Amino acid sequence: MITLLTKYLEAEGISESPDGYIAFFNGEPRAVTTSEILEVSRMAKISELKLACTTSIQSGFTSSALGSPHTYDSELPTDQTNIIGAMVASLSGASVPFTCTDSNGYKEQKLHTSTQLQQVFQAGMQHIVINKSHYDSLKKIVEQATTLEEINGVIW
Repeated sequence: MITLLTKYLEAEGISESPDGYIAFFNGEPRAVTTSEILEVSRMAKISELKLACTTSIQSGFTSSALGSPHTYDSELPTDQTNIIGAMVASLSGASVPFTCTDSNGYKEQKLHTSTQLQQVFQAGMQHIVINKSHYDSLKKIVEQATTLEEINGVIW
């Protein structure tokens, strides 16, 4: 966080001095208030959390729709679009091949029934909702933080 904060402050034209942080506005130095530092820190932390949330969502999810745990890709937007397409294709009652990875790390297309694809879709949606809820909770903590220590203490 310190590195991210330092880079963010530098990008905003704010630099550290022995007396605290100094910003240059129109070439003139001005002390930066604690509230300004906290606000910049909040924005940097929220950006960090948003990236962590997206990364977690796109890291894949597990479903036991096939009778044992299999991992499904969930990168945006292709993988998420593919599962919706597979579900629509299966509505006729036909089984549809869909790519997943078994517990041994073997990735291949396996036939999924409509019911199985619905279970996979539900597991994927649950994965997204859990991550977004976690992000929202952490974001709220950051927004209500009153010290740098509280902001820096928020970890994905």
